[in-house]
Order: sequence, then structure tokens, then C-alpha cells
Amino acid sequence: MVISFCLVSTGVAVLLGSLLSNAQQAIPVAMLLGLGPGLGLAALGGSMAPLEGFPNTARTIAHITPHAWANDAFSKLIKHGGHLATILPQVGVLLAFAAVVLTVATWQLRRSLVRSR
Repeated sequence: MVISFCLVSTGVAVLLGSLLSNAQQAIPVAMLLGLGPGLGLAALGGSMAPLEGFPNTARTIAHITPHAWANDAFSKLIKHGGHLATILPQVGVLLAFAAVVLTVATWQLRRSLVRSR
């Protein structure tokens, strides 16, 4: 589960690195997206407060972020005594996020490298 979330984070980091010109641009965007110590999407995804305490609509909206899927998996493992089979849906969604983001990041990185020649 952690590896799948790391793949998503790697894809986002490569995408940001290929889209932005310098650290002054990257830091606020990374903070918004919730990478590292950031807040934005991490808060929306339930990293600041458990999603279980929010209304159904808020939980549904939270699941546009990979953070919510990772938090669901951690909750199943830690709070509910889950195992690998119980978190396969969350891992699958995280791997799908990773596949999309890594594909777009690879495409964008190649594009930016060709432009810089």
C-alpha cells in the first residue's frame, strides 16, 4: 500500500518538476497538493481528520484524492484488523492513480527535455 502511494507521489513530483521552472514555483504548488509537509489535498483526503466523521458527500468528494484511498487502507489495516485482501481495492485505485500520473509525467518530461535542447 505504501509503495503504491509512493508511486503516485513520484509521478506527481516528476510532473511538477517537468512543468515548473524553479523552486519558487514548485514550493507553493507542492504545498497545495499535499506533498511532503503540504496541506491542500492531504486535508481534503482525510489526513488531518478521519473521513469517518464526515458526511457521505464530503467522503465522496475526498476520494478524488489518492490520500483518501491511502487513509482508507490504513484505517482498514490498523483500526479494523484488516489484511492484504481487505485493502486490495484501495491499492488498485492507488495503482491506477500512479499509472495515470506516471504516464502523463513521463510524456511531459520527454516534451520538456526536447524543448530544452
